[in-house]
Amino acid sequence: MTTKTPSPPRLVLRLPGTWVQLDPSRPDVTRVRIRTFVDRSIGRADQLATARADLSRALDSMLEYGAGPAAHESTFLCHELAPGVTAPIAISVFAPTDVRWSPAVGTDPGDVLAGFLWAMEAPGEGEGQSGGHGQGRGQGQGESQSGGHGDSGGGGDGGGQDGGRGGWRRLECADGWAARRWRVTSQEVAHELAEQTLPTFTAEYWRTVPGSKRLTLVTVTSPLAVIPKTMLRLADAVVAGSRFA
Repeated sequence: MTTKTPSPPRLVLRLPGTWVQLDPSRPDVTRVRIRTFVDRSIGRADQLATARADLSRALDSMLEYGAGPAAHESTFLCHELAPGVTAPIAISVFAPTDVRWSPAVGTDPGDVLAGFLWAMEAPGEGEGQSGGHGQGRGQGQGESQSGGHGDSGGGGDGGGQDGGRGGWRRLECADGWAARRWRVTSQEVAHELAEQTLPTFTAEYWRTVPGSKRLTLVTVTSPLAVIPKTMLRLADAVVAGSRFA
């Protein structure tokens, strides 16, 4: 008799409003969902055909179909944060199996996160690095981006500066901890228009997995770069309220 190895826990996000989930392990279903999302977001008018095709290609290219090295689990696309309030936000979850710590580090979430932060603060960890999953050309790092982008003050980042080399900050979550940093980058509008860029808000979170030495990566991206503190509050709330199941 063979025993089936239990599947590792997956991160469950509590998202406000209406979102579409894209699952790279189900490419046929995901491509149908992309077409539906694009039609609802842009419309079906003939003159918008090029815009629909560009967005469809962009969404499809951001997914890692199959068992790739990044272990892309899901991407969530926001349709509405509230009725009538659309917001272009994408949240992706990655569960790389090779991101874990030595036996010297226990499974306590605080210890696991401390090991990660120690590694990130070691010599050679560049200020503009994104752990291999970021995109675009960085314009800055952490709290240095909080000024001049349209958000008002008021401690929207929970107060204080991001700590540690590289702008990492600890964030307490429902069943563990996360290390977070954020930036505003310049993204290409389209592959054919490489000279045209769009400011993009990006936040990345390395989230502890209960009872293990592993970390899961959550990325939050949006072209709403003019309100970075608002975006950061939303992203922090989503990750802080997430749970593994």
